[in-house]
Amino acid sequence: MNIIMITVILILLACIVLIYSFYYRTSEHFQKYSKQNLKNKNNKTKRGEKQSKLQSKLQSKLQSKLPRNLVMTISYNNNKYQLEFELFDDITPKTTKNFRQIALNGINGKTYNGNKFHRVIKGFMLQGGDIVNENGTGSVSIYGDQFEDENFKYRHKVPGLLSMANSGPNTNGSQFFITTVSTPHLDGKHVVFGRLVKGMKYLKILESVPTDSNDSPHDPVTIVSIIEK
Repeated sequence: MNIIMITVILILLACIVLIYSFYYRTSEHFQKYSKQNLKNKNNKTKRGEKQSKLQSKLQSKLQSKLPRNLVMTISYNNNKYQLEFELFDDITPKTTKNFRQIALNGINGKTYNGNKFHRVIKGFMLQGGDIVNENGTGSVSIYGDQFEDENFKYRHKVPGLLSMANSGPNTNGSQFFITTVSTPHLDGKHVVFGRLVKGMKYLKILESVPTDSNDSPHDPVTIVSIIEK
């Protein structure tokens, strides 16, 4: 009887040892797996954060290279009005480059800053940009005195369009006009290179200023500045 009891006890002890050993190894393996898994997750998180930062930097660089809208501030009778324009760099890159260059950097020491709209016709347009003579008789461009009509892809179908003023085919320079109504009769004659995206109510105010018999405003309508937004 004693021998049987001793045998049973030994068997039970052996079982306990086996169970403990199995549990310990399993627990140790689980802990190692958990630590490794956590490490992998942390590495993935760090890689994801690096990729996200890299993408943000690339997007910022791309956005900084994209053409930006121009904001034109105009003064009239001690009041200032802001017109925001989108330029059609994809449709008329040569024309927009000319306008943007003169507006932001100037040519021959002159920009559009301080330039007056020498011609304003209600129900039609405002014309300015003569940085040579200030009266509509002068013309200059970054390509020389004049440059060719780039294309007539965009039509004068809505108000608020930026279009090149000229004295005939292929005589573009620094002068431009802003339409206040649809002007389809100008299609094929003047190059549209931008559109008003903000400030239509101000454009309507400015087109209504009193003018003389030559459509010249009694009081100056002056470009204060043109900046990138």
